[in-house]
Amino acid sequence: MKKRLYGFTITELVIVIAVVAVMAAVLVPIFSDIVGKANGLGDAVSAREANINAIIDGSETQTSTSASEGTTSAAAEEPQLTDILLMSSETLTTPNVTYKLITNEALEEVTLELAETSIYRLVIDAPNVQKIYIKYEEGASGEAQLGYVDILHTAPSSTHIHTTVLQLNVADGKAVVESDADVRAVDISPSENATATVELYSGTNEISANYKYHAGSSGDHITLIDHTGACNVTVCADDEAVENGTTTTITLKSTTSTPVAISVSADDESAESFFESAQITVKVTVNEEEQTSVITAITPSVSAVTLDFETLELNVGGSSTLTAGLLPGGASGDIEWDTSDSSVATVSNGTVTAVGLGRATITATVQGVSAECTVHVGAASVGDTYYATFDEAKSAAVAEDTLVLHKNLSISSKLTFGKTLTLDLNGKTITAAATIVINSTGGNTLTITDSSDDNSGTIISSVHAIDITTKCALVVNGGSIRSTSTYGIRNNNGGTFTISGGYVYGAQSAIWHSGSRSYINGGTIDGGDKGIDATSNLTITGGTISSSGTAIETIGSLDISGEAEIIGSPAIKVKKGKLTQSGGTITGAIKET
Repeated sequence: MKKRLYGFTITELVIVIAVVAVMAAVLVPIFSDIVGKANGLGDAVSAREANINAIIDGSETQTSTSASEGTTSAAAEEPQLTDILLMSSETLTTPNVTYKLITNEALEEVTLELAETSIYRLVIDAPNVQKIYIKYEEGASGEAQLGYVDILHTAPSSTHIHTTVLQLNVADGKAVVESDADVRAVDISPSENATATVELYSGTNEISANYKYHAGSSGDHITLIDHTGACNVTVCADDEAVENGTTTTITLKSTTSTPVAISVSADDESAESFFESAQITVKVTVNEEEQTSVITAITPSVSAVTLDFETLELNVGGSSTLTAGLLPGGASGDIEWDTSDSSVATVSNGTVTAVGLGRATITATVQGVSAECTVHVGAASVGDTYYATFDEAKSAAVAEDTLVLHKNLSISSKLTFGKTLTLDLNGKTITAAATIVINSTGGNTLTITDSSDDNSGTIISSVHAIDITTKCALVVNGGSIRSTSTYGIRNNNGGTFTISGGYVYGAQSAIWHSGSRSYINGGTIDGGDKGIDATSNLTITGGTISSSGTAIETIGSLDISGEAEIIGSPAIKVKKGKLTQSGGTITGAIKET
């Protein structure tokens, strides 16, 4: 058999040559463009580096010329040949060198921290970085020196610049912000005993000069020099500066005919008053000539006077001292003291002395602004009449009077109310080793209330606190009634009670009820073993009745409605009685036997 040989036909060869020609026509220009762009990029990088080096050399830039004038920083005396290129956010730790941050990355922010090191110069060329933070690292004392900070824009192809210097902490150094960079904000926060100069050549819109408190510091000094006439300066203080005062001095200068515009940042009244007080002075100069201070060293007007007590309760011959405060902080003025009734109480430099029974108003006035304190002299009062003892006041009271406590009261024997009276606890405490009894043959009502702001008036007894006798009534609108051993309220002889507010507690039961139908419309009933132990009819339309045991145990009728809340374990025990519920909330079991 003969062996056959295969090869390209003329047609196939022509097709291959045509394909190669087409590919060459497409790819050669692409590779040429890539090479050209690479060469151009290399030239741009070289030009950018040369531009930065020229700025650093400072032979023909206003940065170097202006920055060198009046600079005493040891770190800025002689530039070092060593350059360190920063590739990302880091801490500057090498002394007396020039650091460069050159990046086209679209980063949100870059943070550069200055350690305990003196830096000759920091050059930043980062047109696509949104925010640049330059600050001392955490824990640094702020004694390191920062010679110059140059914010540059040398990338010719960029069309947007949003570089922001938010913080320049400079101690005995100078920060220069210049060139085409659109520096939106400069925030100067001096370290202790700092002498900082910030020189601005860019169109900075906002400068924030901060007053900071440094304990034991002999003072900080910040100088801002604006070469654009377009800067707005806001002066603000931190909380410690407001509280403790400061010796920081800020000098604002403009080399143009436009004065530096200045305002005060006041987040609250205390900060605002800080800048209105004599603690600081800001000097503004134009072309080295001082103008009128924008912030005048004045004492703020008094807007309010405060007293440490709104009321005083004294015995005849007793005394107490009132202390006045002035708002806003930093305000001052002579205090004029006055009394509405010198036969009751006198006042001298804030010291109030009780002279006789009664009520007097002590007034402290500064610049026409006043504050008042009411002084009560006596143990209790009925109307406008004050009495040295509670018993005298109770004996003098007639039916329907209100008896007001002005002193805490301690009783060791039964306290009987035989008249229809209102007892205003007025935030005071009656401590009893016996029971308070409501008693009469014709039926009397004792109403318990409390006019104090915090409703803190209390009746506390080592036996049952209040005993309601036949045909008498108890009304509780406020205050607290407590028994440390048995019942807070005992209704055992045909009386009745109505509770609309306040708090009732009993170690055994908050309420023992075996009298006439009674009512709970509000308040809080809290018992140890039981909240309410009832053998008589009870209507509950509001309030909270609770116990770690049974909240309500009854053999009478029990009507629950409205917004009443019953909480217990079980919530209710009904023995031979009748439960009717048309509202309220019951948390726990209901047991009927």
